[in-house]
Amino acid sequence: MSLSQGSRCLSCQHGHDLEVLLPHLAGAVVERVELAGTLLCIRACARVDSAVCPACGGSSRRVHSRYERRLADAAIGGRRVVIRLQVRRLFCDDPACAKTTFAEQVPGLTVRYGRKTALLAEVLRNIAVALAGRAGCRLAQALHVAASRPAPRDGARVTGRRARDAGDRPPSGLGRHTVQCYAHAKTWQELVDGRWQAPRASMLDPFKPHLHQRMGEDCGNFAQLFREISSRGYTGSYSTVRDYLEQHRPAKAPLPPAPPTVRDVTGWLTRHPDSLTEDEQPQLKALLERCPELHAASGHVRTFARMLTQLTGQNLPQWISDARAAELPGISSFAKGPGQDLDAVTQGLTTRWNSGPVEGRVNHIKMIKRQMFGRARLPLLRRRVLLTAQHR
Repeated sequence: MSLSQGSRCLSCQHGHDLEVLLPHLAGAVVERVELAGTLLCIRACARVDSAVCPACGGSSRRVHSRYERRLADAAIGGRRVVIRLQVRRLFCDDPACAKTTFAEQVPGLTVRYGRKTALLAEVLRNIAVALAGRAGCRLAQALHVAASRPAPRDGARVTGRRARDAGDRPPSGLGRHTVQCYAHAKTWQELVDGRWQAPRASMLDPFKPHLHQRMGEDCGNFAQLFREISSRGYTGSYSTVRDYLEQHRPAKAPLPPAPPTVRDVTGWLTRHPDSLTEDEQPQLKALLERCPELHAASGHVRTFARMLTQLTGQNLPQWISDARAAELPGISSFAKGPGQDLDAVTQGLTTRWNSGPVEGRVNHIKMIKRQMFGRARLPLLRRRVLLTAQHR
């Protein structure tokens, strides 16, 4: 983030100038603040000269090495914030202490294994309690807080306990034991894992030909095969036989494609023919050829759909007459409804005015009521309905 890349640099000679706005940085000295697009980078270091060993509690000033930690922080001014903190690794002066070196921690800012500040962790924890899941992820994105879906759902759950985090490991990125293994190895074979070596001998090897022969004879009963080789002298466990047979089970013939469901066929009939995919068109054609009643119903459905989309309501009386004459159970019963209020239905199928926006607004209000159930009273519900209506 240099000046040539379009970022601006603001010098902070005294770190406590920002203590009022950023109290969690009181234990650090802000060296400079860099702004690049939507990212705000704060470079800082620890304020005190000494640090406390987490194992024995002793204070130390002897520096072993230095490295940089990247901490995500809460957004400032609508910009994502990253704190690049210079951290020291110090020697522990107590000979009886189990730790030889340790990484310093800034109170209120860093924790072991942490990649975000305590402030950001508290923000994500509150989002998790209030919303969680996808709703919490959307709110975090609106607040310019970098978080994946599991983060709001799990709150402040700490991950990565199996390995040391990059914030508290040496700059090489490798653990101490891994480095020791590499240093003590005399040949590359000592570093090769067992899964890369040749297959190991097994007590099941003498009986594998018999198992393959029986499986070729369509004997798929694992328990029966286990009893057969046991009578031949096999002394191993059943799980070993089962795992081996699972790996060498003959491939089954692929299942034929499942027939379309009623929901699929209904969707094909009510959608525009041009919107059907290349796979759906022949399936629908085959169904209509095999069922004359369904073919007749398809014609009536698509004729009514054209009246809806092309606003040709003057054809409604003829459609009702044809639908009743077809004597199809679903179509004939549906045709009775428009005939009871023919003028109103004809008007709705002729003019461009309809109740679609009203129904959409009613559906949206119902959704908000379900979200707010048991959380607030009518004033807040009314406020939220009005605010969300402005963005739709």
